[in-house]
Amino acid sequence: MYEINAFFWYKALFMVELIVAEGIMCHRLHPRSRIWLRLGLIVPALIGIAFAVPVFAYNVLCGSLIFSFLFAVTLLAVRLCVRDGWATIVFCCIAAYCVQHIAFEAFSLVGYLLGLAGGGQNVSAMYGDQLQSFFVTDVYDGGATGSFFTNPLLVLIYFFLYGLTYWLGFMFSAKMLALMDRFALKASGLLIGLMLAFLFNIFFGALVIYNPDAVGTLGRVLCSLYSISSCEFILFMMFHVVFRQQLERENAAMEKLRLVQSEQYDRLKENIDLINIKCHDIKYRLRHLGMRNEMDAAAISEMEELVSVYDTRVKTGHAALDTVLTEKSLYCLHHGIVLSCIADGGQLSFMSETDVYSLFGNAVDNAIEAVDRLPDTDRVIDLSVKRVNGFVMIRICNTFDGVLVMENGLPVTSKPDKRDHGFGLRSIRRTVEKYGGELRIGGENGVFVLTAVFPTAT
Repeated sequence: MYEINAFFWYKALFMVELIVAEGIMCHRLHPRSRIWLRLGLIVPALIGIAFAVPVFAYNVLCGSLIFSFLFAVTLLAVRLCVRDGWATIVFCCIAAYCVQHIAFEAFSLVGYLLGLAGGGQNVSAMYGDQLQSFFVTDVYDGGATGSFFTNPLLVLIYFFLYGLTYWLGFMFSAKMLALMDRFALKASGLLIGLMLAFLFNIFFGALVIYNPDAVGTLGRVLCSLYSISSCEFILFMMFHVVFRQQLERENAAMEKLRLVQSEQYDRLKENIDLINIKCHDIKYRLRHLGMRNEMDAAAISEMEELVSVYDTRVKTGHAALDTVLTEKSLYCLHHGIVLSCIADGGQLSFMSETDVYSLFGNAVDNAIEAVDRLPDTDRVIDLSVKRVNGFVMIRICNTFDGVLVMENGLPVTSKPDKRDHGFGLRSIRRTVEKYGGELRIGGENGVFVLTAVFPTAT
């Protein structure tokens, strides 16, 4: 049960391999407090558990149970180190196990083909009298020679293949793992199915490893290639699930945003109309009082000027654009922001009122948020809508402070909570693309420029 043989040492080596792979796949998760202290206590404990797990027999069932148990223990360990939910933790750890298994299969296959692996006697004759593989004869038959530790070539191949596989796994997963900063992964039928497929792949590989003579040289090679390609496919599909869930969340958030904006537009349009009516009514009454000499002319003029602040409805030729620009102009007026607007709203007749309100509302809100951080003298926003060379062009410029970081053609939000921000620009891009337009965003020398170009409206 506790015989000191190659398998006794390999359990600990497997645990170290899995810890490294899980560190790669979980590095974007959200750590708990005192993470380094936790790791300093948990990692030695995991290796100790690997040594302590008893071995009742050297067969497929016992081996599968041991490695499944060790994997389950690492799930609990990761849970103690990060604040993310179980679905995210299991996802990342399964992905890590896939990477580890690809490295294991690649190493075993190369060793087998070079005659360094058990069952490869025909190939080994080409290379002389080589020691049997640590991964096959020694480990899975309970051998005690420990050839892995005495064969420099095997050690060199091991570190090269594992290092290459882990690096490729990190490069492949880096972008998808970045998405997990923005949303909490949810369990799905496809994701669970992929995890079960991976567990079956591990069990299938164990059958081949424990019975190398039953499949022969060609069968062994084909089974290893199948196991590697299956793990790669499972990894690809798992990250496809991440990408799809992110898109679904973004779509739902943007639809909710557009619904809120549509309702806001209806209320705002009604309120602005009421304000204008009241302002005109107040002006009429003031003039009436002046005609009757019931108030001083200077006082009446001053009051009319104050009332006019709320009677500054922008008129561009498009009702929705008038509404949103009137709303933003009032905000800018009260916050010391210069909003310069030269807009031919008639050029936007091909767009629905809700889309116009959403596009300009999000764009101007982003500009206002950027200039709000600047000194009063630098708070400037320029907006224009015009026809240029047969195209309708929307251009919004504003000053900003900082460095513009782009990702997939859009600026990365600087706010710490990325999960609930950044949807405004995605909504703008979706609206522009809906009408066959092209969105361009850039910034340099302290000026941010958003340009949307549409083909000629018909």
